[in-house]
Amino acid sequence: AGGGKLRWIEDGHEVTPPTNSDVSDADESIPLPWTSDGLRHWFRVEIAGPDGKLWLIGNPVYLNWDRSNKCGSNQKSKTPSESR
Repeated sequence: AGGGKLRWIEDGHEVTPPTNSDVSDADESIPLPWTSDGLRHWFRVEIAGPDGKLWLIGNPVYLNWDRSNKCGSNQKSKTPSESR
């Protein structure tokens, strides 16, 4: 995805990366430092081309999914496999 721009998505919202997110090589690592608050979250990456059109939508990564989520207090906590 050289020439694109990486976007970090946390729980459906774009996260501002702490470093330049321009992708210059097809095999590049762009870290996102993150400290857990102990609640459930999911992350996904997207790569957009220079024109803003999506080139890649990555699979989500689920963190702390075995814990309940305050914003879903009226719902039973489910793991991703139970949600299918």
